[in-house]
Amino acid sequence: MINKIYEGPDKDRYFQKSRIFLYPVLETKRGGKNIPINTFVSWDKVCKKSDRRLICTYELRNDAEFEKYEKKVLLGNELFYDFREGVPIDGKRIGIYMFDFDKFAVDWDLFLKGAYSRMKTEVKKRINNHYNANNSNSVYVDSYINPNKYYEIYSKILGVPESTLRGGELCNKPDFERENLKISIKDIAAWNNSVNLQSTQKPTQ
Repeated sequence: MINKIYEGPDKDRYFQKSRIFLYPVLETKRGGKNIPINTFVSWDKVCKKSDRRLICTYELRNDAEFEKYEKKVLLGNELFYDFREGVPIDGKRIGIYMFDFDKFAVDWDLFLKGAYSRMKTEVKKRINNHYNANNSNSVYVDSYINPNKYYEIYSKILGVPESTLRGGELCNKPDFERENLKISIKDIAAWNNSVNLQSTQKPTQ
């Protein structure tokens, strides 16, 4: 039940939009140890948000559970595009996995506009499946992609006429500064050790 506006982890209530609306498209299982550190839609000096590459950072672990997850869910994903290793953070190895969203170009471009409610049914289904009904945040996510069912609730919470909300989005647009990865590649050899399956062209350094 929604009785207040969802508050993100930051003081200004922002939460990573790519993690809510794009990451579920990969159809990875939610929960457990194998979750991304964060997700992004661009990467300094590597790719722009218009390139339609979802970037997920993970801590690289050596245990069998992660290795199996990496092989099957990440590298084996139908949208997998490339892998790089980032400079270690606090002694932890960082893996950077890139996924090609050209197949979902329309939905990606709607995401960039903050038009989450206009995404295709297939994408909405993947999002809702990721945040199943047993999750406390699932109703918030559903209100963002299916706002027609929630305008009355939000109007009461916000203290504004329902008419001012109807036809609009109930979640703010992505903050592209925060949705931009700023991390260096471990070393130039990382380009040559890439797991890129689709392109041999190196991004501009």
